[in-house]
Amino acid sequence: MKFNKNVTSSRRKQRKAHFTAQGTELTKQFTAQLSKPLQEEFSIKRIPIRPNDRVKILVGKFKARDGKVVRVNRHARKICIEDCTITKKDGGIKYIGVHPSNVRIIGLSMEKDRPKLLKALQKKIKAE
Repeated sequence: MKFNKNVTSSRRKQRKAHFTAQGTELTKQFTAQLSKPLQEEFSIKRIPIRPNDRVKILVGKFKARDGKVVRVNRHARKICIEDCTITKKDGGIKYIGVHPSNVRIIGLSMEKDRPKLLKALQKKIKAE
């Protein structure tokens, strides 16, 4: 039985919402858990992934590898990590995409407005 009438349980509406998500909703889909030391330092469990973050892969072909995030592909909903590559026949390098839920952030890049975002999240958690 559904308790909240504002939330739909229709499969097609959920899929449409997922694939047509924009802005902040899409950013929420790119969150990954922080490592234990970072959780204790910032009092936050999950945070959106950005380029230059250091991550450790937990699941998949490249399990137990860690590296720097090179690119965040919002269209394919994957992140590219510097050590997760294959060599093409012509000698080029291709990045293999990894889903953000399969990684753990072990190092944050403190560029642009990241420190400001962390302070805002900490205030929000303390208020609750």
